[in-house]
Amino acid sequence: MIEYKLAQKREAKMKEALKMQEEERRIKHEMMRGVVQNCSLIKDNTAEFKRRREESIKQRREELEEKKENAMSKKLKYTKESAKDLY
Repeated sequence: MIEYKLAQKREAKMKEALKMQEEERRIKHEMMRGVVQNCSLIKDNTAEFKRRREESIKQRREELEEKKENAMSKKLKYTKESAKDLY
């Protein structure tokens, strides 16, 4: 009778230990899944940042090209007027 109760207690402790291990495993899995999701968010943000940076650089180049063209046309206009004045 005593051995039976001891065996039941031992079995209950083992079930509790297994339940705790399963809970720890589940928590670790959830944490890792959260980390992976955060990493993918970081990756998405990095890709978005790179895309925006490329767009910004492209826009800046276009602005500089436009300024250069305007400056060249003004210079050309000025040189034409200077040439007219000389004649």
